[in-house]
Amino acid sequence: MHTKLAPLVALFVVLALRPVFAQGGRSQLTAADARACGQAFRDTMVAAYGRIDDPDWNRFIGLVVERLRRATAFPGLEIDATIIDDTTVNASSLPGGFVLVNVGLLRYAADLAKVDAPNDSAVQSRRTGAYVAAVLGHELAHVTLGHVIEGMGRDCQPMSRSPRGAAARDTGAAPRPGFDRELRISRSVIEEARYSQQRELDADRVGALYLLRAGWEIQAAMDFWRASDSTGRDGGSTYHLLMSSYLSTHPRAATREAYLERFRGGLKLDQSRFDDALTLIFSNTDLDAAIALLDTVLTDFPDLIEARHAHAEAYHQKWLNTVPIQRQQVQGSLLTYIARFLPGIRGAPGDTALLRQAEHEYEAVLAIEVLPFTMSNLAVLEAYEGRFPAALDHAQRAAQDSQGGSGVLNNLGVVQFLSGDYAAAQATFGRLVAAGGEDVLAKYVFNYGRALAATRDPRADEVLQQYLALDQRSDWSREAFVLLGRSGMTPAHSTPSPTVVGLNLRGNYNAIVAALGRPVGVRQTPNGAVFHYETPAVVVIYDRQRGVTGIMLGEREAGAIEGVRVGDAVGGAQSRWGKPTETTAEATLYFYRGGWYIVVRPDGNLIGWIGIEAGG
Repeated sequence: MHTKLAPLVALFVVLALRPVFAQGGRSQLTAADARACGQAFRDTMVAAYGRIDDPDWNRFIGLVVERLRRATAFPGLEIDATIIDDTTVNASSLPGGFVLVNVGLLRYAADLAKVDAPNDSAVQSRRTGAYVAAVLGHELAHVTLGHVIEGMGRDCQPMSRSPRGAAARDTGAAPRPGFDRELRISRSVIEEARYSQQRELDADRVGALYLLRAGWEIQAAMDFWRASDSTGRDGGSTYHLLMSSYLSTHPRAATREAYLERFRGGLKLDQSRFDDALTLIFSNTDLDAAIALLDTVLTDFPDLIEARHAHAEAYHQKWLNTVPIQRQQVQGSLLTYIARFLPGIRGAPGDTALLRQAEHEYEAVLAIEVLPFTMSNLAVLEAYEGRFPAALDHAQRAAQDSQGGSGVLNNLGVVQFLSGDYAAAQATFGRLVAAGGEDVLAKYVFNYGRALAATRDPRADEVLQQYLALDQRSDWSREAFVLLGRSGMTPAHSTPSPTVVGLNLRGNYNAIVAALGRPVGVRQTPNGAVFHYETPAVVVIYDRQRGVTGIMLGEREAGAIEGVRVGDAVGGAQSRWGKPTETTAEATLYFYRGGWYIVVRPDGNLIGWIGIEAGG
């Protein structure tokens, strides 16, 4: 397979045009007019507040803005940033590419960074840059989305007073506290606030993509808004917060964080769908499901070139399947591009606060002395976060500095595997297994088998059997059974069933109500009942003697069973859990997990329902 970065220019164009066209606000400004308007506004603000001419701050802002500008991939975009001596925590975009950065924002970001890493100046510098980039990415999005010139005439004034704007100005009297004011607020004022808030959320979304493309993470923006929400709650009453959220032109900080989390989650699902599609294409399995998965990805990323290539490749493979070998005569190579989308989208599994704490402490050690073991451990954490270039750099340097220590080499293989370079991982793990001989560590054998299985290498079964001869009791042994397609074999001890929608197998009726509330529908059975829920789509099977005996999920948002969700390819479930223990006449698949089952009900080539069921 080949790896290349995809220019997501068209993605941003699509994201930009949808909100602008939907708003219907047009501008009569030419580029020169916009530049003149923006400069006039900038000069007015500088005259009012004064310009900050600190060389370090100006250099810092210049570097951040340039990274973001390149990340927009917006043709001909020029950004002229000016720091003004306004102590409020804010920045603003003006017509013509002018951006004002309040010194209050820079100080606030620096203070947040000091809280994150009180004793590490290097981490403070990076975090300050990330926080400021999160805000300025949002401001650049206002520029590329056309918000700053929307509805402007050539005189730099609104072409007409919109009902929204008129209503907002007509209620410009000083607000009186109390609910009597809320009762007197006109619907048009609320509409104006909602309209403005939606533009802010649009800019948050596009700005988050710019942040990612520039090498930062969406998490930085989320952290900034979380801190802002905390600051706002410390500084004002609850009623003030409710009113400012309901009528303000900007959404509440907590709302912005929540929308960014949802947006990031959608991007992660697209990455998962793309990866699943490649697996199906590579194995020549369920090609219709691969096409369906890619169709979903292309709905969000219509010009992601790797996804288009894979879509064509799926049809290519389907065609090959109709051509007799005699007509093919020789075997061609079906070449696939890997799309990492944007590595920061992936996020890290588990408790990210613990991961970042470990990273910060490793970085503090490296700031004092470069130790190979420290660098190697840090590399693994970076790889799980999806920061593959940094992880590979650290892992390779650690392997060189430690002169080939086995643990450091193993971590290099882990980083190579997580970054998708399976061939390199196979070579690294293979060296470790060969060097270990009869005393080889079991983990090295498992890793070698896993890397071989990732490319359907026929040697994988033999290596995994070798691993099971060394370990039959750990959780990793169960994964080896799954990779061998023998998930029906019971390891030395059972796998505990997972918690699904806040509920466990064997739970009582009170546990059901506590987790999901009252059901919208109940069907009585001889031994209990079947409870139906609509939001999310969940079915719970309850036995009066045994408690909860089954939990089924009917929509993707309801959750996942060991990482697999409704809408994923059925072939992906079989790749995850191996050959089903049982397949019913209705094509429902049962995967035995030691005392309980995973149940998959297909809808064509995709999963229609997925859940867990008690054994026995």
